[in-house]
Amino acid sequence: MARPINIQVKQLRELQSAMKRGETCIDPEYVKPIIADALLLMKHKAYELLRRLTKRTPELPPKWEHIEDALVVQQGRSTKIATAFCKVFRKTAPHARWIEWGHKIVGHRPLRKFSGRTTTANPFFRTALDMTRVQMRRHIREGLQHLIGKGFGFGE
Repeated sequence: MARPINIQVKQLRELQSAMKRGETCIDPEYVKPIIADALLLMKHKAYELLRRLTKRTPELPPKWEHIEDALVVQQGRSTKIATAFCKVFRKTAPHARWIEWGHKIVGHRPLRKFSGRTTTANPFFRTALDMTRVQMRRHIREGLQHLIGKGFGFGE
C-alpha cells in the first residue's frame, strides 16, 4: 500500500497571481507598440536610402506628397491580433512605386505612346527591409522578453 505524499508549495497565492498577470501581459495592445518600434528601424533606413538614391523635387502635382512624408508606421486596429505596418500611402505618393520598381517612359497626352525608354529601379523599401530584418527581429524578441518578464513579476 502506497503512502500519500503531501507536497507543500510555498507562496502559492503569489504564483497564481503571477500566472494571471502573465496571461494578460501579452495582449495585443501591449505588443503593438513593440512591433511598431521595430518597424521604425526600417522606416529610418528607407529614408536614408531614398535620400541617397533620389532627389526631392520642389513641385508635385496637386494632392501628391513627397515619399518621405507619405512613408508611415502605424499600429493595426485589431483588438485580437497584434499588427503594425510600414508603408507608403499610394494615393498621396503614387510615384513611390515607380521609383521602387522602375517604369516605362510614355509620351504626353493625347498620343501617350511608349518611347522605348525605361527608368531604372531604385529600390529603397525592399532594400531597407532586407537590411534591417535581423535588427527588427532582435528588437521584437527583446521587447517581448521584457514584457513577459514584467508580466510574470521577475523582470522588474
